Amino acid sequence: MNNPNNKNIETVKNWVDAVNANDIKRIISILHPDYEYDLEYSSIKGRDAAEEGWKLYLAAFTDFHYDVVLMIGSDDIVVSRLRMKGIHTGQFRFIGTDSLENPIPPKNNIIDIPTCAIHKIADEKILRMWSYWDTATLIKQMEA
Repeated sequence: MNNPNNKNIETVKNWVDAVNANDIKRIISILHPDYEYDLEYSSIKGRDAAEEGWKLYLAAFTDFHYDVVLMIGSDDIVVSRLRMKGIHTGQFRFIGTDSLENPIPPKNNIIDIPTCAIHKIADEKILRMWSYWDTATLIKQMEA
């Protein structure tokens, strides 16, 4: 029997693989045309905005990647427990925050942040993503 949860988990695993390869075109290809992203007080709507956001993020962190700790699926939702890692080697700027105008300069510090992502899947694409991580710790690690 074909389990939709397995297909949805595979979609998210493919997205994680694309992120870990720092392959922006592949990351975006896995996003639904109506993609939306929410992180605390920051949000992105649409694949074009997501592409710009990933360009900024990957420019800030060399070897940016996720280590998957746990991934579970139910119906059209996949929840991932991840570790977000990289080396802060470029200006940190994030859409929806004042860091666009006031980037955090690089100090070549390693970041290692536990994070959780909730992905809503539609048509084997990521339609919506909610992320949760300790922003204070991320900034502390970048500025240490």
